[in-house]
Amino acid sequence: MRLDLRKSDASPVIKRVSNALDVQFDLTTRVDKRRSIGARTSRGTWVRIEVRSLAKIIAQGQPANGMEAAELLHGIAKPAWLAAVSWRDTVGDDEVMWRADEVEFVSQSPVRSRGSLREDPDLSDAWWTEFNTSLDNLMSQRSTRIATPDTEVITQELVSRVIEQAFPDQIGTCVADEEWVPAHADLNWANVTGPDCWVLDWRPWRSRRWLSVSFASAERTWNRGQAS
Repeated sequence: MRLDLRKSDASPVIKRVSNALDVQFDLTTRVDKRRSIGARTSRGTWVRIEVRSLAKIIAQGQPANGMEAAELLHGIAKPAWLAAVSWRDTVGDDEVMWRADEVEFVSQSPVRSRGSLREDPDLSDAWWTEFNTSLDNLMSQRSTRIATPDTEVITQELVSRVIEQAFPDQIGTCVADEEWVPAHADLNWANVTGPDCWVLDWRPWRSRRWLSVSFASAERTWNRGQAS
């Protein structure tokens, strides 16, 4: 799909979503990315608009409604999902699906918006307790969803390839079938906030357990190393 929302006029799409959800957008808070647009609303909520290739959605065999489906999860520090609107469209030669989700607005900032973490974020013990409790509660639940990080369906082959690229011949990458449990499929410092812990961006959730657990373990180890 060639459409890049950072370089396109999205005002007709924003107007359609505004009318459908009966909200006004605060465009001074607008955040544009290649496939998505987000902004605060007159209701004090946050709306995220995303465009995806219809062919890719069909190939993945599940609707692009991860944020809505995540509302069924409990015991997790995440924004509440409130409403959505979606429609089919043609952009150039591409068949696409637009979807807008309205969620609870979180005023906390990401621990780090982009790039690697290079200094101690100084997260409290309460933060880590909330974070670990959220992951434990997530792992204890059940779902038939398949994770789609970066819109690619997660498989054993994909996991093995990514790990081998970073740690060639150092780590066993095969995990037994029973290890497939709900988890956050894009867990990084940009999707967790501080000083209060919120876990953001639930579009691609449902993945291997250790994708989330390894994040917590690795970063906790890093922090302890910095502290010592």
